[in-house]
Amino acid sequence: MLDIANPDDDGLDSRIHLVHGLHNERGQGEWRVLMTRIICGEWPPACGRRCSTVEAEAGLGIDGGPCYFYVMRADEQYGLVIFLLTEADDAEWPADVYGATPFDSGGWWRGKIETIPCLDRTTRCDRFKAVDVPLQKWQSAFNYHVANNTTMLSYVTGTPPAEHAPAVAEIILATAQNSAKAWTWEVRIPSSLIADRVQLHSAYMASEDRDEYIDWVEDNVPLDERPRIRQWVDDSIHPVPASAGAGGSEVAKFVNGKLVEWAGGSHGG
Repeated sequence: MLDIANPDDDGLDSRIHLVHGLHNERGQGEWRVLMTRIICGEWPPACGRRCSTVEAEAGLGIDGGPCYFYVMRADEQYGLVIFLLTEADDAEWPADVYGATPFDSGGWWRGKIETIPCLDRTTRCDRFKAVDVPLQKWQSAFNYHVANNTTMLSYVTGTPPAEHAPAVAEIILATAQNSAKAWTWEVRIPSSLIADRVQLHSAYMASEDRDEYIDWVEDNVPLDERPRIRQWVDDSIHPVPASAGAGGSEVAKFVNGKLVEWAGGSHGG
């Protein structure tokens, strides 16, 4: 089972946070199933794989059917429900498992991250492999990037860094050409490695969606699982003053605001 930590009042603590969001296009029933499975420690849910994700994994040679996280940033495209997690204090990762890049891998493969000059897919695959970091070093690699190319506050707000990794120096570091996905760190963890290595702290969702989810749990979740899920919802799901089905942008902006507060305090610069 996934290690569920005890969050503080706003779901944030002093560690670097991994952010996992459910895609805004999920059908009404599907997102509730996905959310329940995540709370119960099933990563990634079998029905949660998108065709575009599978295609990018095949093209880039990504193995293990990983679950995807952004480091310290929520994305509006994945804002229906947003989960905040941290690496467990005693987490140990196999040395030969890679899974962290300084950009969104799917966007990189599909050419959504613009470069000068334009790069073909063979080159993009080569560059991806050049910057992919072992999971056991993802936090140190991220911290090195922040210390040398940006600040934590600038990173969390989506501001382009001064420089990117040398192997992908062609990425255009400007918001007119690229979204923050071009310089937001991504962590990919194979489902077989998540248990006991990642702690689920809290989640954010629109207030009305949260209320609807509670009703759905009563009608669709096995009786013996309901108390645990209801308790986690009460303790750890923070309602966001956003309209139901708002597309996720309001929830993502709210979460990023919380992360900005975190980064602007003693943790950022």
